[in-house]
Amino acid sequence: MLFSFLNPFETSPLTLTSLWPRLVAATLVPVVLVTALLYPIFTAQLKDRIDATRAMAEARLEAEYEGLLQGMNESFNQVLATAEFPLLRRYLDGVQQTRSPARDLAVQRDHEQMNTLFHTLLTHFGRYTRLTLLDLDGRERLSVTTAPMLPLPPVVSHAGTAMFEETMALQPRDLYVSPPRLGATEGEGVVTTVIDIVTPVFSPSGRRLGVMLFTLDWARLTANLSGVREDGDTQILLTDAQGAWLLAGSGKQAIPFGSALASEWPAAWQALAARAWGEARLDEHIVWRRTHDIRTHHFQSQAGMIVSEPESQPWRLGIVTPKPTLAGLLMESPGQLLAIALVYLLSVTVGVFWVLSHHRQRELRKRALLFSREARQYAGEVQDLYEHAPCGYHSLDGTGRVAKMNRTELDWLGYRADEVIGKRRYRDFITVETRDAFDAAFQQVLGQAEGVLPRRQRGGADR
Repeated sequence: MLFSFLNPFETSPLTLTSLWPRLVAATLVPVVLVTALLYPIFTAQLKDRIDATRAMAEARLEAEYEGLLQGMNESFNQVLATAEFPLLRRYLDGVQQTRSPARDLAVQRDHEQMNTLFHTLLTHFGRYTRLTLLDLDGRERLSVTTAPMLPLPPVVSHAGTAMFEETMALQPRDLYVSPPRLGATEGEGVVTTVIDIVTPVFSPSGRRLGVMLFTLDWARLTANLSGVREDGDTQILLTDAQGAWLLAGSGKQAIPFGSALASEWPAAWQALAARAWGEARLDEHIVWRRTHDIRTHHFQSQAGMIVSEPESQPWRLGIVTPKPTLAGLLMESPGQLLAIALVYLLSVTVGVFWVLSHHRQRELRKRALLFSREARQYAGEVQDLYEHAPCGYHSLDGTGRVAKMNRTELDWLGYRADEVIGKRRYRDFITVETRDAFDAAFQQVLGQAEGVLPRRQRGGADR
């Protein structure tokens, strides 16, 4: 019986079968309730994180866009300002005039001064790889590069090229900008990426003198864009209008410069090409995008008109960042995750404890009812045994009055219970000859009772 009291699971198979569904419910219900309580909190927190990510990505994209635009506009203005140098105009004008010893000496002097000027520009700004002057026939009259070369390099003609033909048709302060392209090979086999900015050179009177070409280091200009890929999973996208990749050696997917993004990363290209600006989904990432057409968006420069290859514009710029998830949000804080696990564990423990306690109480009630029924049955059997015993039984109070008498003795005496119990003294049923002995024995019983119980507790004497 003691083991049964200590072990709440010592129940019948039927009761045990009904306990398991309650235990399952005690596990699931707290989990559902805690989840229902925490879900709105974390949903709101996740929404705030998504909004913050969106704001940061948009700000980053805008900053990178402004940086690219500023670099291009500064280069445009530098090219336009250089094209108006009096020395440059005089030099181009001198190489086209009739040759004479004096003229040749002046041209040579101007050439040396221009060479020094171009070297100074290359060193000071650091963003250009080559500065070149072309005459009206497309021949290179002066070319200075960051690589060592002869003081007077062989004359190279650009006549017939699209760049030269386009520039010769431009007016003063107009520009031709080539698409980004691969440049010369530098040390250790590194291939640079460059972009040409070209403008016609005119005399103060408006006479066309030649063409000036600045080759811009495109990789240097877009270094910040390429560096974004180092910020975790953040990725910058930059292509031309046809989807050609314009960031050399950048991107977590190591996309080669000039390759088609549609082939290298189809989902990214679809996101960029879908709209000119705005937000788009990319797998488990979010893309913010915008476009830039240098032919129409150069209002911060001094250029009158900018011409470029139609298939290269506009440039498509985008930034890809992982979309915050609830799982990621929880994993960011191990302490928070542990606290949530403890809340779930505590709620499930309370639920299971309540079910087991309730089950134990039900078992105890069942056993109490069983014991009660058994006690009543036992009392009934004792009462039946008392009433129908083969001998007579009776109980007397302190005055000798009959307090209780079984049916056997009543039958012997020939009385009913209502005629005797509480109404007759038992000595009335004793013969005259034995009454004295009865009285002595009754007094003896009363004396023994006084020695055992206080007077107020003595209700009677049995015989």
